[in-house]
Amino acid sequence: MGGIRKIDETTPGCPTNDRRPASISPAFLSLYAQAPIRLQAECEEMMQTRFYVARDGQQMGPWTLEQIVLSVTSQELSPHDYLYDEGKSDWV
Repeated sequence: MGGIRKIDETTPGCPTNDRRPASISPAFLSLYAQAPIRLQAECEEMMQTRFYVARDGQQMGPWTLEQIVLSVTSQELSPHDYLYDEGKSDWV
């Protein structure tokens, strides 16, 4: 099954029998098992993405995700600044 692991009540993080419905669909368990793999791929893709910032009519960038996070943490960027990446159709 390449990368898909079986999830059941013995899997760490899986609810125990007393906290989950009597029946969980195999399709749901399969999606649940793939979530970490999908999330990791999305994170790796985001790390490769270049972002642009617009403030007061001026565009800055490209910036990496790490630079964006550091700039938000240090309050160099604010919620009033616009962010764009090449995968999006507009500034957010």
